Amino acid sequence: EKLLGIEPGEFSVAGFRAMIRERVVTQPEAPRDWLACDRAYQQGLMTHFRADYRVVTAAGEEKWVSDAATAVRDEHTGELLASLGFLQDITERKRAEDRVLRLTRLYAVLSEADQAIVRLHERSALLEAVCRIAVEHGSLRAAWLPAANDRGAALRVVASYGTGPHTVGATLADDGVSPDACLQAYRAQEPRVVQVECAGTSEDAEVHHVLATFPLQVGGRPVGALGVCAQGHGFLD
Repeated sequence: EKLLGIEPGEFSVAGFRAMIRERVVTQPEAPRDWLACDRAYQQGLMTHFRADYRVVTAAGEEKWVSDAATAVRDEHTGELLASLGFLQDITERKRAEDRVLRLTRLYAVLSEADQAIVRLHERSALLEAVCRIAVEHGSLRAAWLPAANDRGAALRVVASYGTGPHTVGATLADDGVSPDACLQAYRAQEPRVVQVECAGTSEDAEVHHVLATFPLQVGGRPVGALGVCAQGHGFLD
C-alpha cells in the first residue's frame, strides 16, 4: 500500500503495468529488451525475472521499484500459473547512481572537447566535433548548434550529430505561433528544458525525451544556442 499507493487487495498486474513509465531489465543473461525478456519468461526459457521500473503511483508520486519474480508452473505442461515475487523501493539508490553517472559523462565530454579545441582549427569541423562528443561521450540522443545570422533574427543549424525528436536541419525562425526552444534560449539568454513523451516499443510504456537548449556567447555577444536531446526521465536534471 505504501509503495504503490493502493490497497493490497486492489493490486493487479494490469493496474501495475499502467503505472510503469520506464523499464530496465536487470536479470543476468536475459535479453535486454523487456518484451523479449517477458516472452522468454512466459515460454519457460527463464525461471526467474528481475527488472527495475520507473512508476507513477496512484498518488501521483514517481518512484523506481525493483521487481524480482519466480515462475510457478504446471509440473506436467509447464504452463505459467503464477509468479511469486516482491517489489522493492530503490528510488534513492537510482537517484544516487544517476548523479554519479551524469558527472562521469560530463567529465568525459569536457575532456574530449578540450582535446578537440586543441586539435581542430577549422570552425565547422570543431562544431561538428563538439556535437559528436556530446552524443558519444555524454550518452545523448542528439546534439545540434543553431547559429544566428547577421541580423540575429533567425537561427540556422550549422552542426549536428545523432538522431531524435529535434529540429536538426531546420531554419528556426520565429513564426509567432510555436517559437523554437533554441530561439527562446537565444533571445532570453537563458536555458530552456522541454519534456517530450513519445510512443515506445515496449508494452504499456512511453519513451521519455528531454530537450534542453543553452545560449552561446562569444566575447559577451549572443551567437547561437546548443541543443541536446536525451532519452530517459531526469537525464538532464
